[in-house]
Amino acid sequence: MTDAPSVLERSLLPALEGDRTAAQAFFEAFLRDPLVVPERRQAQKMSDEPRYPNEFLNILGVQAKERVLVPVFSRRDLIVEWCGSELATRSISGAELLTLMPEEWWICLNPGAEIEKEISPWEIEQLKEGTAGIPAVLDEIYQDTIVEPLEVQAVNAEEYPSLQRELRIFAEKNSAICKMYLIRQSGKDAEEALINKLLLGLEISAANEAEVDRIKAEAQNVSDRCQVGNDKVSVFTAISGQGDMSFGLFGKSTPFYTNSSATKPKNLLAKLFGR
Repeated sequence: MTDAPSVLERSLLPALEGDRTAAQAFFEAFLRDPLVVPERRQAQKMSDEPRYPNEFLNILGVQAKERVLVPVFSRRDLIVEWCGSELATRSISGAELLTLMPEEWWICLNPGAEIEKEISPWEIEQLKEGTAGIPAVLDEIYQDTIVEPLEVQAVNAEEYPSLQRELRIFAEKNSAICKMYLIRQSGKDAEEALINKLLLGLEISAANEAEVDRIKAEAQNVSDRCQVGNDKVSVFTAISGQGDMSFGLFGKSTPFYTNSSATKPKNLLAKLFGR
C-alpha cells in the first residue's frame, strides 16, 4: 500500500516553482518530521560505497562522481522505487540527520521519485541551526528575483560549460525533451542591484505531456547543482506543437540542444512566431 504524500512532498513542487512560503513549510517539515534513512550496513553490500569518515557512522552514503549523497525518504515505499528492493532503515528527524552528516556530503530527498530535492553542504550547515537557519537558505535560493527587467541575451556555447554539459547529458537520458534553450536575463532586484538570471527552456514532446512536472523538477535539480555560487536558473516548459506563450522569451534564441531523433509536429517556436 502506498502512503499518502507528506507535508514535505506536498510543499516541494511549489517551492521549486518559486513559492517562498511553500519552501519555508518544506524546510520546517524537513527538520521536524521523521525521515526514513537507509542504514550503512545492508544484507547485501551496496555498490558505489564512499569512504566513510569513521566506523560508527550509520547512514548510507552513495558515491556519485565527485560527490557523496545520503539518500533519505519521506515514505518507505519510495525506497523500492529507487533501488528495487527493501533496505534496512532507521527513522530520525531531519534535524537529527543533520548532526550526523560529514562535511561536504549532500542529502538527496526521495531520489528516483517524481520530484526529488538535493540539499547542499552549505544549506546543511545553515539548517543545523534549526528553524533559525531557514531564512538564510531561503535568501540564497530566492535572492535573484528580478523586479525591473533590462535586457535578454543569448548565452554563448562557451559560457557556463558545466551547466550546458550536464543539461545535455540529462536531455540525452530523457527522450521526451525535444529542444533546450538557455538565455540570460539582466535586471535589477528590489534594492536596485544589477543581477543576472538564467532562463532554461524545455520543449517537451506532446506524447510525454504527463511527464512535464517530473522533467521540469529534475532539470531544476541539475541546474541548481551546477550553479552553486553562480547565476541562478529558472526552468520553463512548453509542449511541442502547442502555443504556450510563456515560452515567448525564447523566440529569438537558438537551442543549445536538439533531439535529432524526436518526431513531432511543426516546431513550437515556428508556430508561435510564424516561421
